[in-house]
Amino acid sequence: ITMNVGPARGIRWKQGKALIFDDTHAHDARHAGQEGERYILHMMFCHPCEQRHLYPHLPAEACDFKQEIRVEVSRALRSEMDAREAEARKVVRMTIPRNAPQDV
Repeated sequence: ITMNVGPARGIRWKQGKALIFDDTHAHDARHAGQEGERYILHMMFCHPCEQRHLYPHLPAEACDFKQEIRVEVSRALRSEMDAREAEARKVVRMTIPRNAPQDV
């Protein structure tokens, strides 16, 4: 499998190794073989700039994106995360009584 991510070209996945990349960059993956399967485990990681309050020592210039599209993606992600966090706070949490069996 060969990938292109943003300006990086020809990134190769190695068997037994994980490959993590920022999919907010334009990207593509190619499998040149005749057989085999490709599995994708899609996970969301928060960029430190999207949660500045958790990274108080992060220099401000680290989050000054030069490209307009990166600024917009950052704004959109922050908005989406804020909305999801607000919804999660509304969910009724299950409480376990103190006298509940401990060996279940």
